[in-house]
Amino acid sequence: MLWCLWWMLLPMACLWLLALQPAAQEAQASGPAGPWGHWALLGDPYLWRLMGRTLLMALATALCCVLLVLPLLSWMRHLQAGAQRVLLLMVMLPCWMPLLVRILAWKSLLQHGGSLSGLLQALGLELPASGLLYNQWAVLLVMVYTQLPFALLPLHAAARDFDPALLEAARDLGASGWQVFWRVWLPGLAQALRAAMLVVMISTLGTYVVSDLVGGVDGELIGNRLVQRALAQRELSQAAVMGVLVMLLSAAGLLLLMRKAGPRSNPELQSPA
Repeated sequence: MLWCLWWMLLPMACLWLLALQPAAQEAQASGPAGPWGHWALLGDPYLWRLMGRTLLMALATALCCVLLVLPLLSWMRHLQAGAQRVLLLMVMLPCWMPLLVRILAWKSLLQHGGSLSGLLQALGLELPASGLLYNQWAVLLVMVYTQLPFALLPLHAAARDFDPALLEAARDLGASGWQVFWRVWLPGLAQALRAAMLVVMISTLGTYVVSDLVGGVDGELIGNRLVQRALAQRELSQAAVMGVLVMLLSAAGLLLLMRKAGPRSNPELQSPA
């Protein structure tokens, strides 16, 4: 436990130290004046537009993943244990391949002349020269594909431990199938839903490979700008400031989840006054 905590806190401390120390002399010459000029990056309106786009992309990815996983879990409840394991393995199987290979496979499908673009053109749809690539919809599609297992695992664990007798009792009381799903099964997975959405959102906030390969200019996210400042322009202080911003947003989400998951008093267990 302490070993994992050490490897989690050490990169965070290094990021804060890099952001709080005065910028190097060569970085001062190319950036804002003064040794603390790299913090003036927070006053850039484009940075906040980029951050807003990243947050919306993370939220949309999390919602799409949850909306895809919930019907799958509802159907898996009626399968035998062996069939459930096979289906879960089929969903998790692409994770055994490198992420870059999976993204490039989607790029070949979405590009002009690719299988998916060719199918849409055969149906009479007019596509741009880039096919279905280099827009925010392509980024969202590939993001959902890569992040889907991270939403499936916590929700599957919660659905597996859910007491099916509660569903039978709701049906015996006259609840319809939709009422059983909405008022019994879904509230029972509320904690796992929050955890799944938070995991997907945090993972999406810092990613840049998907948007770099299939997003283009319209699909640029905060991770692309951070990598550009750190690797291409060698402005490590400005990259650290953006990293601190992403880290604070992730920490805010974790604190919110911990607050929602706090211990709740059960009135049935309380002694009468």
